[in-house]
Amino acid sequence: MTTRERLFLTPVEKFMKYGIVPWKLIINVLLVVAVTSLVVVTNTQESNYLQAASRNFYFFFYPSNYDFSE
Repeated sequence: MTTRERLFLTPVEKFMKYGIVPWKLIINVLLVVAVTSLVVVTNTQESNYLQAASRNFYFFFYPSNYDFSE
């Protein structure tokens, strides 16, 4: 593979022409999928706690006749 091909061919073109697996591309895609799934799972697990904590905050620190519509 020449320097020109190394610089200007896309990872898919390199794979089709020389059979070189684009490991950096595969690892980056897997990393994005893993981080996204971690954020979704964490938000799902923490949402119930955050809702209960905010409900308790409003119950203890706001008067019972407070109007939230303002």
